[in-house]
Amino acid sequence: MCKTIYSDDMLSFCLDDGSLLVGASGLSDEPTVIRKTPFSQPAGTTIRQGVNPLFTYLAIALLALIIGGAIVAWFKSESNGPITNNNIASTNRSNETSKPLAIPPSNQKSVPTNKPETQPTSGDNDDIKNEARTALNEWVQTLVDHDFDRHMSFYADRLDFYNQKRDADISYVRDKNLKLFNKYSRFGLVIRNVRADVTANGQVATTFESVYDFRGSRIHSGIDRGTEIRWKWIEGIWKIVSER
Repeated sequence: MCKTIYSDDMLSFCLDDGSLLVGASGLSDEPTVIRKTPFSQPAGTTIRQGVNPLFTYLAIALLALIIGGAIVAWFKSESNGPITNNNIASTNRSNETSKPLAIPPSNQKSVPTNKPETQPTSGDNDDIKNEARTALNEWVQTLVDHDFDRHMSFYADRLDFYNQKRDADISYVRDKNLKLFNKYSRFGLVIRNVRADVTANGQVATTFESVYDFRGSRIHSGIDRGTEIRWKWIEGIWKIVSER
């Protein structure tokens, strides 16, 4: 007989021997033990709990990413090929050629390349004519700028003609020009119908019409239809050797 009193009215069988429980009035006077221990499962019984499906999906996705990354890395390694010493050497050579070459300093003086060192040859040469025309325009600009020193730098040390004087040296030319610059404070000068011809002795004869308007203590203006200036290549620049 169970002889155990349970306070749970829902129990019908004894938890120790499985006998049918009866009411408290049918028991003997023997002391009883009141158990308040809740019902427990038999030994060896495993309680299983369900797994949240969200964790399952996350685990599957993580595994797929790992596998996919491994496959991509394998394909890249196959396409690039194995790293060999030859590949490393070629890479180093390409890097070396891409670097700018260091040019050692030179002790030689640089030579300007805008004009030839030697005197231009005689003949019908368009380059020589263009250089003489350029020199003529610069000479005119020195008058417009009223720049006496720059103006005189275009004359050779000796001229075959200067106006009506034959074999004029630079001092004579300088005195004449100085008087002209002192007399007029402003030079208005425009040249037109310029023609350049290379002579047999290597000079370039430039002929032109000039429209002038000189202002100072007096006004001197008009048109000169027959001016000729001859140029010669002297010490690397074109210089005037005749003006009339």
